Amino acid sequence: MKQYNWKKTLLNTGIVVAAASAVNAVSADEQQWPTKYTAIGIEGNYNVAAEGATEDRFDNLDNYFEYGVSLHRRFNPKTSLRLQYANAESDTTNSDNPIDIERVQVGIRRHADEEPSAKWRSFAGIGYDYVEYDVDATNRQVDENAVYAEVGLQRLLGARALVEVGTRVRVEFDDLYVDGQPFVGLQYLFGREYPAQPEVIVAAPAPAPMDTDQDGVIDPMDQCPDTAVGVLVDEKGCPQLLTKTIQKSLYVEFDLNKTIVKRASYSEIEEFANYLKQYVNSELVLEGHTDSSGSDNYNMRLSEARAAAVKRVLVEQYGIDANRIDTVGMGETQPIADNSTVDGRAQNRRVEAILRGSYTEAARK
Repeated sequence: MKQYNWKKTLLNTGIVVAAASAVNAVSADEQQWPTKYTAIGIEGNYNVAAEGATEDRFDNLDNYFEYGVSLHRRFNPKTSLRLQYANAESDTTNSDNPIDIERVQVGIRRHADEEPSAKWRSFAGIGYDYVEYDVDATNRQVDENAVYAEVGLQRLLGARALVEVGTRVRVEFDDLYVDGQPFVGLQYLFGREYPAQPEVIVAAPAPAPMDTDQDGVIDPMDQCPDTAVGVLVDEKGCPQLLTKTIQKSLYVEFDLNKTIVKRASYSEIEEFANYLKQYVNSELVLEGHTDSSGSDNYNMRLSEARAAAVKRVLVEQYGIDANRIDTVGMGETQPIADNSTVDGRAQNRRVEAILRGSYTEAARK
């Protein structure tokens, strides 16, 4: 019955666990390099076996691939320790006997100072290498002791994973032959420590200058410190003024051949008088009109009298300055309806008042 190889089972389990952890940690984001960490890793390498390595103990070895699991401890930004167990299978070059190979390496690495923005970081290391060869055909075991030197590059893959590539040179103690060992590895990091961030001292902000009326201009520069809220101001804090045109019309109808203002029209005239009082710089023109009944001269005098009647109501009833009101008779020259109908002639018997002027007010936001 073939003996159960517990070492190979343990090695395979460690490789699967380390690979799954490292792949799970990979991220596309750039990450900061930790100054200290512990890591478990997997490694694959290719051993170039030197001629004469086995001498008379057994035939020389074919070159072979080897894979293993490793443990790393980085003590500071420049120094780390590495321990690795690896397993491989090969054949003898002459007798073609299968050989099981187990290897243990322990070494120290020196990491170079590099720019923080560099994606790849270099390292170099030395260490001890112990190998045990099991020859299946003869059931013999041969031990080998060696030292190695290595150089390589590392790169972070996200926050918890890094990849490394490099090569080792092994020198065996007894026969002093030299083997080559290019390698590639993947590590999962935990127990990470990062450089302390410099303390940022934020100076207390200077007190904001006062703006009492909240118009956006500070008090020392505000020449109009009592501006109402919401008013647009200039660079001196004074209101920006807008000029607006006043234009409002009044329409008063009269009975046939009459110049008496009807009481029904007083409410409209009063409303119009209030505009005159509100806008004191405005001016008023009252235009009198008639229908087509009567002669032209009669209609002209009648239209003037109607305009004068409305003016008297504004002056006597509502206190408007007479000098602000001009009157003019238009006779029958400007009808607004058909003089051939009763309703049309009633509409044409009228006084129209046109208020015109301008005023300024503060522009608002």
